[in-house]
Amino acid sequence: EGALFLYLAHENLKEGGKLAFVLPKNILSGVSWFLIRTLLVSSYHIEYIIISYDPENGYNFSESTKLSECLLIAKKIGNNNNSFTKFIILFRKPQTSVEAIALANQIKTMNKDGYVQVNDVTAYVKIINQFKLKNHLDNWGKFVYLPNPNLLEVSDKLLDGIIEVGGQKVRIPLTRFNNIIATIGIDSRQFVDNFKVTKKHIPGSIAIIHGGDENVRRKMWIAPNAYAVPINKGKRLFEEKSGRFILPSAIWIDTSHVVSAITDENVLSSVFYVVKLRHEDEDKLKALCLWFNTTWGILSVLMNRQEVRGRWIQLKMAQWRLLPVLDVESLDPSKVLELSRIFDRYKDLDLGRIPNQYNPRKVNKYRLELDKEFLRVFGISIEDQHLLSLYREIYSALLQWMRAS
Repeated sequence: EGALFLYLAHENLKEGGKLAFVLPKNILSGVSWFLIRTLLVSSYHIEYIIISYDPENGYNFSESTKLSECLLIAKKIGNNNNSFTKFIILFRKPQTSVEAIALANQIKTMNKDGYVQVNDVTAYVKIINQFKLKNHLDNWGKFVYLPNPNLLEVSDKLLDGIIEVGGQKVRIPLTRFNNIIATIGIDSRQFVDNFKVTKKHIPGSIAIIHGGDENVRRKMWIAPNAYAVPINKGKRLFEEKSGRFILPSAIWIDTSHVVSAITDENVLSSVFYVVKLRHEDEDKLKALCLWFNTTWGILSVLMNRQEVRGRWIQLKMAQWRLLPVLDVESLDPSKVLELSRIFDRYKDLDLGRIPNQYNPRKVNKYRLELDKEFLRVFGISIEDQHLLSLYREIYSALLQWMRAS
């Protein structure tokens, strides 16, 4: 409904006029908001996009909701590639109109990225060229996906296929996920309409991953946990869409241990998307699964998420398809094999809940070793301290994000 109000405002606004809206934060990343982002970037100078990571006062700006929201201010001036948008991350929201005005006055004069503070109110301003917004219409949330400027810089480089850590950097081949997959399974509605779940294997039933509780998300190698009897179009869907590589449609980031997993036989799922590669290959499956569960794979997922309420996030089929991933098709086969072997060493290990993997007081040793082995495949040998420094940044950002929910 918010999109309809914005469109009505657009239709009635004169050239030079401004829009000022409180909107669901999904306007930055949601698939259903794609046309609105297209409208804004083609007809407006988007001056400010403001989001909150305030752990005490929450993500919202409206009193009537606890869902994530953003403030958007845009001037109707037509196509303008040379304008800049100020993304503002509030670490603490203003509590009075005086604080808000003082903060706004400082932000208006800023011409480069940086912090701003008024009393206890703090914010970080990141300035993005509008041309860059056009190139990333699929998701603007990636520019402010965590409340940490250093991680935002790491992520900017990752978008260009560059991993930089400890003063070393390497370019890795990335591609849109859609370029290397054949199918991406079915959604929950299709599952309910075409399969009847049964606890035991009976004649004619198929193996499935049922539910998405924490036990299902603990390891990179899992087995089916239920069965289902195909009804309606179920048999055909299983033949066409079943596979072994699974990705979540929704993630509680503080209870998930892994992002992706591989099953030991073909399955479908009620809550996971099941992916088949265009050129099915065991080593490529394992290399890709390993990538998603490296620190940089996890950051890429967080960058491209659709935020529902704080740490509860979603990635729809279209968002997974557009996600930049390790290009296992163009990667040297020897590297694919090395990554596959690393996967085998870690596939049955529990790395712990994702935030806890980065806890500087007790970093998960498997997390540290997995990342180091991944980097060595691409020619980076690094001391623990450099990764631990990155982990501290990730942990503090995740903690602030989750506390605000």
